[in-house]
This record gives sequence, structure tokens and C-alpha cells, in this order.
Amino acid sequence: HQSAMQALLLGRTLIGERCYDVMRVIDVLDEFDCIDSNKIACMGNSGGGTTTFFASCLDERIQVSMPSGYVCEPEYSIAAMHHCQCNYIPSFSKYFSLSDISCLIAPRPLVIVAGDEDPIFPLVGTKKAFEGISKIYEKCNSPSQCRLIIGHGGHRFYAQEAYPVFNLFMESLK
Repeated sequence: HQSAMQALLLGRTLIGERCYDVMRVIDVLDEFDCIDSNKIACMGNSGGGTTTFFASCLDERIQVSMPSGYVCEPEYSIAAMHHCQCNYIPSFSKYFSLSDISCLIAPRPLVIVAGDEDPIFPLVGTKKAFEGISKIYEKCNSPSQCRLIIGHGGHRFYAQEAYPVFNLFMESLK
């Protein structure tokens, strides 16, 4: 809460601050010869899923993105119930749906992970977002690059279901 409010006082958001941190880490990784910068991936759950989604929108060096416990249209999640302040971007819903901005990730691989009983990012809103995201990936001639993984349970990461798909995308990178 405190970090989110301090960022707002400075005209920034906590999502923006976290994405900036991810982008700076990638800058550092680029300095190491032992790192293949053509195989950078990002994944996270909950606030990490939020960061993964938006960092992938902002930085094309992220070749595979796997946000978990976040991708859901706002009217079903952050606008419908109490949420951590780290999920908010001022005026976002005035201009975009969550699926709209996935065009900044497409056609790079996107693995969306959700729980069928997630109480704060309900599956109905995740499916609605995925429907819009799928249309964007179809227009980019890359429908197979976008996948929705649904685990049985609540707000958590579903490794057993998600990593096989993620690993396939990573293996396909040159």
C-alpha cells in the first residue's frame, strides 16, 4: 500500500515501477556473455503476474511471457472487489480493455495461467480477456502462440499444468 501510494504522489504507478525494475534487470543480463539474450522469459504470479504482463507489453526483449493469477478483464476483478493498490493504473479502463493491450505482446508467446476457483481474478473474466487476446493473436497470424492454462483451485500458480507449455515455447526460441 505505502509503495503504491508513494508512486502515485510522484505521478507514477507501482506497476510502472516494477516494470522498470524488470527492464533494468534485462539490461544487466545483456552484459553477460553467458546469457542468451534471445531467450529472455518472464513469469510471475499475482502481483508478479501483473508485472509480467505489463513488462512484456513494454519490453520486446521478453520473448516468452507467463503471467499467472492476473489476466482478467478489470470489470470482473480489480473494479469489482477490493484489491491491492499495486493493480491500478489511472484511467486505464477509460481507454483500454486488458485484452486490447496484449497487442503489445503479440505475436510473442503468451501463456496465461489461471485457477478455476480464483476468487479475486474470476475465471469468467479471464476467459473474456483470453477471447479478446486470441483475436489479436489470430490477426497477427500466430494463434498458437497464445495459450490459456486453467488449474483446479484458487489464486496460485499451477506449475504442473503450465511449465510443459512454457518449456515448449522456450525450446522453440532460436
